[in-house]
Amino acid sequence: HQVREVLFGQAIRVQAGLHQAHATKATCTGTARTQVGQEHPVGVADDPTLANPLQRQRMLSTEWFGCVFELEGALVKARDAEHRASWMRLAKEREQTPPPEMVLKFASTMKPEDFVSRQLRWTRDPMEVRRLVQRRAEIYEEILEEQIVQALEKGSTPPPRDELLPGVLPFLRLMKQARVPMAATCGTKTFRAACDALEKLEILEFFANERNPQGEPNVVSSEDVSDWLPDPLPIERAAQLMDRTTKRCVVFGDNNTVTEAATECGAKSVLLLGR
Repeated sequence: HQVREVLFGQAIRVQAGLHQAHATKATCTGTARTQVGQEHPVGVADDPTLANPLQRQRMLSTEWFGCVFELEGALVKARDAEHRASWMRLAKEREQTPPPEMVLKFASTMKPEDFVSRQLRWTRDPMEVRRLVQRRAEIYEEILEEQIVQALEKGSTPPPRDELLPGVLPFLRLMKQARVPMAATCGTKTFRAACDALEKLEILEFFANERNPQGEPNVVSSEDVSDWLPDPLPIERAAQLMDRTTKRCVVFGDNNTVTEAATECGAKSVLLLGR
């Protein structure tokens, strides 16, 4: 009996030692994985490897989403007719053949520089392309001024240059209250012109970026990327400014190029049609 009790006690101690060894190994393995920095799946909200429960709770809240708005079409009324008229008037100034409708449909979905060189094929000289784009912008402003003068001559109220679409301001306030970062994109304006337009609309504060050392807002223009929609570069740039992955972003626009670009980079898209 004494020998049996001794052997039984030794077996229990050995088994306890094995359990302790397995537990120590599992702990060391988990610690090693944490220290190595195991890759977290892109776009997944929860991260079990985080030791801070408050950080995990924030990642499951609305703060870790991002909203991307097209300036023309989502925030303000799109002026496709004015843009096309400006290109037609520029062609007349250059004594060029008026571009057909099938070419003009790309005027609002491409970078102006690419539209001149790839669709109109007027020139490939970078300096001349820049001059034409600048002149086109001046003609666009002249057309808007002419609309105001014509309205005043008829005795009617002149149309506003840019006016927020109904429901935009309450939605922006709601997103800011939920601490959701936002970005604006515009392929027909320069960065400075887009910022000035947002400032005149009194909504530039919603796109502020405190992490930017230059204090620049979350605005993406045709100057910031090499290509425009349906290429996903503008959306990816906006997500980078907001410090969000594209899979956690929602893009608001008014044409199918937004859906194509959002689908390619894994973002969600919302089309505002018939506004």
